[in-house]
Amino acid sequence: MNRPLLRHPLLQRSLLLPILLVSAMAALLGLVAWLQYRWTSQLSAATELRIAANIESVMVDWHWDFYRQFSTICVALQVGPDSGAYDEWDVYRDRYGHWQQEAAYPSLVRGLYLFETSWKSSPRFLKVDPGANLPRNVRPPPGMEQLIERLQSRSATLPSALRAWDLQASASGSAPMSRYSSLSGWQFDPILPALVHPVVHHAVPGDPSTPPSGQAVDWIIVLLDMPTLRQRILPDLAHRYFRSVPDGPLKVTVEDRSAPARILFASANSPTGPEPADADATMNIFGPPPQSTEGYLWEAVRNTNTVQPREWHSFVAPVWFPVIRYSDRDQPWTLVLHNPAAGLNNVALRVRSDNLIVSTAVLILLAVNMSLIALSGYRAHRFARMQMDFVASVSHELRTPLTALLSAGENIKDGLIQDEHHLARYGRMITAQARQLIGLVDQILIFASMRNGDRRYQLVPLEIAPVMDGVMRASSSFIQSAGFTVEKQLAPDLPRVVADEQALGQCLQNLLSNAIKYSGSSRWIRISAQPGSLRGIPAVVIAVEDRGIGIASGDLSRIFKPFYRAPDVQAAQIHGTGLGLALARRIAEDLGGTLSVSSQPGHGSTFTLTLRAAADPAERPLTEQAKALA
Repeated sequence: MNRPLLRHPLLQRSLLLPILLVSAMAALLGLVAWLQYRWTSQLSAATELRIAANIESVMVDWHWDFYRQFSTICVALQVGPDSGAYDEWDVYRDRYGHWQQEAAYPSLVRGLYLFETSWKSSPRFLKVDPGANLPRNVRPPPGMEQLIERLQSRSATLPSALRAWDLQASASGSAPMSRYSSLSGWQFDPILPALVHPVVHHAVPGDPSTPPSGQAVDWIIVLLDMPTLRQRILPDLAHRYFRSVPDGPLKVTVEDRSAPARILFASANSPTGPEPADADATMNIFGPPPQSTEGYLWEAVRNTNTVQPREWHSFVAPVWFPVIRYSDRDQPWTLVLHNPAAGLNNVALRVRSDNLIVSTAVLILLAVNMSLIALSGYRAHRFARMQMDFVASVSHELRTPLTALLSAGENIKDGLIQDEHHLARYGRMITAQARQLIGLVDQILIFASMRNGDRRYQLVPLEIAPVMDGVMRASSSFIQSAGFTVEKQLAPDLPRVVADEQALGQCLQNLLSNAIKYSGSSRWIRISAQPGSLRGIPAVVIAVEDRGIGIASGDLSRIFKPFYRAPDVQAAQIHGTGLGLALARRIAEDLGGTLSVSSQPGHGSTFTLTLRAAADPAERPLTEQAKALA
């Protein structure tokens, strides 16, 4: 009986199940957290891919439309890298005039020029006018000096002319041929801007007007109009493709990164200047240098400040023309996209954050649920332990009077008790032990009825003094045998209280028994009653005070719970069931009153019962007033 309670098989089973359940739920919670994190990462990656696909589609469409504005000019002039034809200059005039009639932006071409470098003695610079029969010999427009010098230095042979874009190419054309040269022969000057193409005019036998050399080349120069490009074409394309993209609207900037850098176009409220630090996507419009590894493709270059270190946005398309380079520094035209609201990179980040918030909320709910289950298991285990304590206490409380009754019966049966004096003493002992048994059984029955809600009270106005006297008489034998002195203090003219006589007596009996049980070496108890108030209405305050062992502050909030007994009380092996104070408080609350305690370890405790005072019963029948007060 004195073995540790946790070794009891019933308690071990009741404790093992919550532990196993909590362990399983903790493992499940960790698994769910890991799966949700993986799901969030995969969903974020899918969001990034979706954004990349949207931007890719729009930028490819913009790229081809922008390229078409240049390519239609090249197609209209019908110039091959080495046609070997005997076309006169008026043929190009007619083709140029036809393009002007059909073009969406005829003002894109500021002028069509012919640069005859095949005549080494006297190179001519001609302007083709659709309204004139023959081209006119003119001076090169301002700003073309650098281009004229480059073309003249690379006009010795067709291979050299096709690589005029290359800063390192030799005039003899000994540099390796580029794949671009064999495709179209058109080259782009981003500074003017202009499109240039070499033309081979073979010598015609007997015609002194044709070049004497079959290797030298001339040049077609298409000078583009920058205002038309900046004020018409680029705004139209930006409005067409970037006004309502799925993750927009986007701000569009087209930059010329040659020295000095300049903004070719910026949509409304777009960042100005070089590439903004928060650019969402950038694209080299004409592709990387042809001699590079990516020479046949262009890529969308993502900003380095992205959500993840891996490439956020990458796609390829054909390069247009080799760009004439005047320095070792790459000088691309660059398309820059920027979302001023949040940034396209932040879209994926926001989706990831939202998913993490939702996932965290779900995990918190699961954790709370697991905690509640663990708490329920702990409380169930604790309740089971208290029930075992209760069973042990009740068994002990039953065993003591039953043993006394059995001994008394055996002595009487065996004839050991002969005289009337001893028979009367044994009779008193049997009666006291029987009453103790009845009281214990009554407490258990009352507790069961309260738990089931079957307890019924008849509330009537009662005098405190008769009830208190009845409690003293019922406990007199116990008080006398224990050697206690009980002081009773009743204030004069106490009002009656609204209560059930039997329930009130049971409540006071439990408080008195508790004071006797935990008085320690002290043998003094005081019961007092005086007027007071309860929630602003008249009341009677009944106090049961002792000078016993007292109650620790940590146990004050738990002593009114069923089956609870303080650890120091159990260690002192003070008998009890843990039901007396629980029943007393329940009765006090059912009667509409309160029961509280104040205590200091080693100095005793005071239990205070406060009940409502009754109104004047003469005004109406007692039963009706009892119902009203209830």
